[in-house]
Amino acid sequence: MRVSYFSTATANSTGDMSLQKYDVAEENEDDFELPASGDIEKTWPTGTRKTQRYFHGILSYADHIAFLTEWRTQSRAGGHAETKKGKKRGEMFQIRSAMRMRYPGWHTNLGTLRAALKSRPEWAAWSQQLLGDRKEKLEVNREKKRVRKEQREKHAAKAKGKNAKGRA
Repeated sequence: MRVSYFSTATANSTGDMSLQKYDVAEENEDDFELPASGDIEKTWPTGTRKTQRYFHGILSYADHIAFLTEWRTQSRAGGHAETKKGKKRGEMFQIRSAMRMRYPGWHTNLGTLRAALKSRPEWAAWSQQLLGDRKEKLEVNREKKRVRKEQREKHAAKAKGKNAKGRA
């Protein structure tokens, strides 16, 4: 596949304005292939859909387990480097982020991770901690959102009352 690009008009050595053409040949064009239309609806254990963003499809169950096993052994050996966002969002966020870097183009989500975590009985406590932390954070965020909404409504009612008094 050959793609041509034209740059903006530039002055050549004689002072004339002309377009410069650049040809770019893409190498390894057979390496990148979007799924056929029939492959888009493939599912793995939780029914997630394959999309163009994840052109390789859904990451296999065995790869999930292998990654989580490696993650668990590294965690016990001394942990992982944490970013500020990782500290705020928790270990599940870090796991998903690391999986995206490790397996680019492969789809994984909370449902597939949950299924892989449940596969090993020895991970039950770890799984409960990961998913419990996430539930707690979600509940805290819901409460903050509810409080902000109440404050906005209270402020709007107060402002509406002032406007009505000013018109009278």
